[in-house]
Amino acid sequence: MRILLVEDEIEMAGLIANRLETVGFAVDHATTILRARHSIGAHPYSLVLLDRRLPDGDGLSIVDEIKRAQPGVRVVMLTALDSIPDKIAGLDAGADDYLAKPFDVDELLARVRANLRRNEPDKSAQPPLTVGELSFDLAGREANVAGRPIVLHRRESWRCWSRYCAGTGAPRRAMR
Repeated sequence: MRILLVEDEIEMAGLIANRLETVGFAVDHATTILRARHSIGAHPYSLVLLDRRLPDGDGLSIVDEIKRAQPGVRVVMLTALDSIPDKIAGLDAGADDYLAKPFDVDELLARVRANLRRNEPDKSAQPPLTVGELSFDLAGREANVAGRPIVLHRRESWRCWSRYCAGTGAPRRAMR
């Protein structure tokens, strides 16, 4: 996964980028809003780590632009502006998370992982199991016959289907 780090403090950016790369992320670094705009236009990113106090303006000014250019990208603010109103402004501007400096790098990594998990498709979602006109949605615990909902008691339906259907979309053996 590719991360854009927008941070003007070169030493801090190097430490963050090094740690992210150590755990397997590809990291691009921009020191200004202008360079961040260029990177956003040139590469797809899963996550943007964005400082607020940049040489050419407030990082908040491009959060909406980032989200429009790359729908689904997560934006985490990394900034020394740590007051409650600053945090609220960042989140209200569209940031998905806000981490005030100084911070622990392990906490940053945990927040990066958490934000990236929010972009993953739900792996537990399965299509309904269908046999003829009978359809079972195991995740939603719903059953239909010919498109009409039917009421089944949990014990007699879901337990049975969970046992005989192994997520393949078809029963392993016929039910009696």
